[in-house]
Parts: sequence; structure tokens; C-alpha cells
Amino acid sequence: MKKILLLSTLLLGVFITIQAQDTTLTQFTGKFKFAEGSPVQEVVISADNGTLVAASAMGSVVLQKTGEDQYYIADYQAPVIFKRDSNRKVIGLSISVSGMVLEAVKVEAVSFVDEKIYYLTR
Repeated sequence: MKKILLLSTLLLGVFITIQAQDTTLTQFTGKFKFAEGSPVQEVVISADNGTLVAASAMGSVVLQKTGEDQYYIADYQAPVIFKRDSNRKVIGLSISVSGMVLEAVKVEAVSFVDEKIYYLTR
């Protein structure tokens, strides 16, 4: 009986941890639009198996977490910083790459359906 109770408690803890990670990552997901004339017009950030993935016309890359709102694109040696408003809501991002700083604003959240369609079309 004690083994069953211990196993149930461990499984519940793992489930809660996974849910917390997904919730933490979803605050960063969405569509971000860059300024007119930018090399990239938009990027869609989505959560995939506990990591953030950035997809644009140039392809998809995994974002590596380096800080609270800071990530890194290893393929381009580019830091990514998510920007928040006074309510701590993610409202934009900036990417520093090849001597340029690309600024984007969040225009919409990615829904579960959008993410599934995105993965089916990749």
C-alpha cells in the first residue's frame, strides 16, 4: 500500500512539473511582427516538448534558455530578449544578429489549433 501511495505521489509530482513548464513557455508563444523592411517579416514562437521553437520564412530554430526572459539561437549566435509590459505580459522581442537589432511586437497568441496545424504543415 505504501508503495502504491509513493508511486502515485511521484507521478502526480511529475505531471504537475510538466504542466508548470508548459504554462511557463506559453507566455512566450505567439506571432511576432518585425518592422517594415526587416530581413524577416514575422516569426511564430511555439512550445514543442518543453522547448521554444521560432519559425519564420528562413526556417525553424530552437531557442535555448539563458535567463528569465532571455534565449539564444545557437545557429546564428543571436541572443533573443522577450519584452514585457508593466503587467508582466510578453509584448515583444528583440533579436541581435549580425550587428543588427531586430525588434518585433507580439500581434497574436498561438492557439493549440494553430500549433497543430503548424506542425502538420512542416
